[in-house]
Amino acid sequence: MKFLFITLSLLALSIASAETISDQVIISNPVIRMVPPGSPNSAGFMKIYNNSNDDLRIIKIESDISRKVELHDVLQENGMMKMRKVDAFEIKSKTTLELKKGSKHIMFINLINPLKEGDKKKVKIHFQNGKSLEIEIPIQKL
Repeated sequence: MKFLFITLSLLALSIASAETISDQVIISNPVIRMVPPGSPNSAGFMKIYNNSNDDLRIIKIESDISRKVELHDVLQENGMMKMRKVDAFEIKSKTTLELKKGSKHIMFINLINPLKEGDKKKVKIHFQNGKSLEIEIPIQKL
């Protein structure tokens, strides 16, 4: 009985002291770009501050607003700007990653339904450390 009490106490202490991803990451200004009806794709932008002492990697984004969600970056190649799918977004400790037009962003490919300005859509951000964060992002004209 004493062993069980000690084990449960240690488990409760470790859970209480464990830092969650919402303690490590601060999201500001999230927005999904409003696009005209019939447009197949849209993009998501936001600022992501890594408040932890470790570097973080976003490896996947999930949402039910499109058939596919990808991490994208815009690169200059032979004097031309080209959008490319990337495997991850790196966020160094105590720094901010800005997802913005003409740079890193979330790409929503093959929208399932037309986007309505003012609606909020759920998006789940997955990190390499196995943690995830679900947020609601408003649809706005940019």
